[in-house]
Amino acid sequence: MSPSPTGPFDRLVDFDTKYGHRNDPAGYARCLEEADRDLIPILDALGDRDLLAITAYHGHDPTDPSTDYSRERVPLVVHHRRIRRRDLGLRVTFADLGQTVASNFGLRVPNGESFLGEIAPA
Repeated sequence: MSPSPTGPFDRLVDFDTKYGHRNDPAGYARCLEEADRDLIPILDALGDRDLLAITAYHGHDPTDPSTDYSRERVPLVVHHRRIRRRDLGLRVTFADLGQTVASNFGLRVPNGESFLGEIAPA
């Protein structure tokens, strides 16, 4: 499951297509462990101005009896070398991530609340 960056974004489909929709929690766990290992060199390569956000566009529990989407919430992990570690809590909308990215560049988009101020170094 090695990531193959396609610019500033990459989509890791194995979690979803190979394990989530096939109700394979053991495979999902192995894929997650592999992703954790693959993440180390990515984190090491991040510069002082880089921000990494890991999320999903939908939730899927591989232990759910359905093979369709089974969760409404998605994970969100944000990393920066000087980030203030904290729990971002349950966000009201996925648009918060987009607003955070926009605010980083001094812009504003129609929806969401930026959490940039919550994670920026003091």
